[in-house]
Amino acid sequence: MFDEDGRSSSLRRKTLANQDESRKYDHSESVFDNRISTTRLLNTKEAAAYLGVTPNALRILVHRGRVKAEKLGHRLKFHIDALKASLQKREVNYGC
Repeated sequence: MFDEDGRSSSLRRKTLANQDESRKYDHSESVFDNRISTTRLLNTKEAAAYLGVTPNALRILVHRGRVKAEKLGHRLKFHIDALKASLQKREVNYGC
């Protein structure tokens, strides 16, 4: 049998079941609210510009453990949250 949309009733039931299942696991609001802060990785040049230092100075800060970074192959990648935290620590240390 077909409904008013021209779909069979079994297909309609499967579609409704899938919609119910997707609603159960719908966390799109919480995922997309913080998407930029958790998924965006900056390269060394971008992170250095964000912190206001040269790329070489940033590499030195990473080596000294003052800035957290991830290595992907031979390249350093930086989470923007880690950069914000290092800026806040620097402000506290300098008393700004």
